[in-house]
Amino acid sequence: MGITVVLYRGGFEWEDVLTWNRERDVIEKMFMQLKNDLDGIPMRVQSTEAARGWIFITFLALIIRCRLAKILVESGLAKEYSIPSLLMTLHRLKQVELSDGTMMITEISKKQRVIFERLELKP
Repeated sequence: MGITVVLYRGGFEWEDVLTWNRERDVIEKMFMQLKNDLDGIPMRVQSTEAARGWIFITFLALIIRCRLAKILVESGLAKEYSIPSLLMTLHRLKQVELSDGTMMITEISKKQRVIFERLELKP
Protein backbone atom coordinates (compact mmCIF):
# COMPACT_ATOMS: atom_id res chain seq x y z
CA MET A 1 0.00 0.00 0.00
CA GLY A 2 1.52 3.22 -1.06
CA ILE A 3 1.70 5.94 -3.63
CA THR A 4 3.87 5.96 -6.71
CA VAL A 5 4.59 9.23 -8.42
CA VAL A 6 5.64 8.99 -12.05
CA LEU A 7 7.21 12.06 -13.57
CA TYR A 8 8.02 12.13 -17.24
CA ARG A 9 9.09 14.60 -19.84
CA GLY A 10 8.15 14.55 -23.49
CA GLY A 11 5.16 14.39 -25.76
CA PHE A 12 4.00 10.95 -24.62
CA GLU A 13 0.49 9.91 -23.72
CA TRP A 14 -0.20 8.95 -20.10
CA GLU A 15 -1.33 5.43 -21.14
CA ASP A 16 2.02 4.83 -22.88
CA VAL A 17 4.00 5.92 -19.82
CA LEU A 18 1.87 3.75 -17.54
CA THR A 19 2.36 0.74 -19.85
CA TRP A 20 6.13 1.26 -19.87
CA ASN A 21 6.15 1.43 -16.07
CA ARG A 22 4.20 -1.85 -15.80
CA GLU A 23 6.52 -3.54 -18.31
CA ARG A 24 9.52 -2.34 -16.31
CA ASP A 25 7.98 -3.86 -13.17
CA VAL A 26 7.54 -7.22 -14.92
CA ILE A 27 11.12 -7.15 -16.17
CA GLU A 28 12.43 -6.31 -12.68
CA LYS A 29 10.49 -9.26 -11.23
CA MET A 30 11.92 -11.56 -13.90
CA PHE A 31 15.47 -10.46 -13.12
CA MET A 32 14.80 -10.95 -9.41
CA GLN A 33 13.67 -14.49 -10.25
CA LEU A 34 16.78 -14.94 -12.38
CA LYS A 35 18.99 -13.86 -9.50
CA ASN A 36 17.22 -15.73 -6.68
CA ASP A 37 15.69 -18.88 -8.19
CA LEU A 38 18.21 -19.66 -10.91
CA ASP A 39 21.28 -18.62 -8.93
CA GLY A 40 22.02 -15.98 -11.52
CA ILE A 41 24.78 -14.44 -9.46
CA PRO A 42 27.63 -13.14 -11.60
CA MET A 43 30.44 -15.68 -11.74
CA ARG A 44 34.11 -15.12 -12.29
CA VAL A 45 35.05 -15.78 -15.86
CA GLN A 46 38.25 -15.38 -17.79
CA SER A 47 36.81 -14.00 -21.02
CA THR A 48 34.00 -11.82 -22.25
CA GLU A 49 32.76 -14.66 -24.47
CA ALA A 50 32.37 -16.97 -21.47
CA ALA A 51 30.42 -14.28 -19.58
CA ARG A 52 28.13 -13.68 -22.56
CA GLY A 53 27.55 -17.41 -22.97
CA TRP A 54 26.74 -17.81 -19.29
CA ILE A 55 24.31 -14.87 -19.38
CA PHE A 56 22.67 -16.24 -22.54
CA ILE A 57 22.13 -19.72 -21.06
CA THR A 58 20.80 -18.25 -17.81
CA PHE A 59 18.44 -16.01 -19.78
CA LEU A 60 17.13 -19.03 -21.72
CA ALA A 61 16.55 -20.82 -18.41
CA LEU A 62 14.58 -17.80 -17.19
CA ILE A 63 12.39 -17.83 -20.30
CA ILE A 64 11.69 -21.55 -19.87
CA ARG A 65 10.95 -21.10 -16.17
CA CYS A 66 8.52 -18.22 -16.79
CA ARG A 67 6.74 -20.22 -19.50
CA LEU A 68 6.49 -23.22 -17.17
CA ALA A 69 5.08 -21.01 -14.40
CA LYS A 70 2.44 -19.69 -16.82
CA ILE A 71 1.51 -23.24 -17.87
CA LEU A 72 1.21 -24.27 -14.21
CA VAL A 73 -1.16 -21.40 -13.47
CA GLU A 74 -3.27 -22.05 -16.59
CA SER A 75 -3.60 -25.77 -15.81
CA GLY A 76 -4.38 -25.23 -12.14
CA LEU A 77 -1.31 -27.16 -10.98
CA ALA A 78 0.18 -24.07 -9.34
CA LYS A 79 -2.09 -24.67 -6.34
CA GLU A 80 -0.49 -28.05 -5.72
CA TYR A 81 3.06 -27.75 -7.07
CA SER A 82 5.84 -25.24 -7.17
CA ILE A 83 8.22 -25.45 -10.12
CA PRO A 84 10.93 -27.27 -8.12
CA SER A 85 8.43 -29.77 -6.65
CA LEU A 86 6.93 -30.41 -10.11
CA LEU A 87 10.37 -31.07 -11.57
CA MET A 88 11.27 -33.34 -8.64
CA THR A 89 8.10 -35.34 -9.23
CA LEU A 90 8.77 -35.67 -12.95
CA HIS A 91 12.52 -36.29 -12.76
CA ARG A 92 11.95 -39.91 -11.76
CA LEU A 93 10.63 -40.72 -15.24
CA LYS A 94 13.06 -42.59 -17.40
CA GLN A 95 12.97 -43.56 -21.05
CA VAL A 96 14.95 -46.64 -21.93
CA GLU A 97 15.93 -48.09 -25.27
CA LEU A 98 15.44 -51.82 -25.58
CA SER A 99 17.86 -54.07 -27.44
CA ASP A 100 15.54 -54.14 -30.48
CA GLY A 101 15.67 -50.33 -30.69
CA THR A 102 12.21 -49.53 -29.32
CA MET A 103 11.86 -46.81 -26.72
CA MET A 104 9.89 -47.45 -23.53
CA ILE A 105 8.97 -45.22 -20.60
CA THR A 106 9.37 -46.69 -17.12
CA GLU A 107 6.38 -47.00 -14.81
CA ILE A 108 4.44 -43.76 -14.31
CA SER A 109 3.26 -42.95 -10.79
CA LYS A 110 -0.23 -41.67 -10.01
CA LYS A 111 1.08 -38.14 -9.34
CA GLN A 112 2.94 -38.09 -12.65
CA ARG A 113 -0.14 -39.38 -14.48
CA VAL A 114 -2.26 -36.58 -12.96
CA ILE A 115 0.33 -33.99 -14.00
CA PHE A 116 0.34 -35.29 -17.58
CA GLU A 117 -3.47 -35.29 -17.70
CA ARG A 118 -3.73 -31.73 -16.37
CA LEU A 119 -1.09 -30.51 -18.80
CA GLU A 120 -2.80 -32.45 -21.60
CA LEU A 121 0.43 -34.27 -22.47
CA LYS A 122 1.04 -37.84 -23.57
CA PRO A 123 3.68 -39.68 -21.52
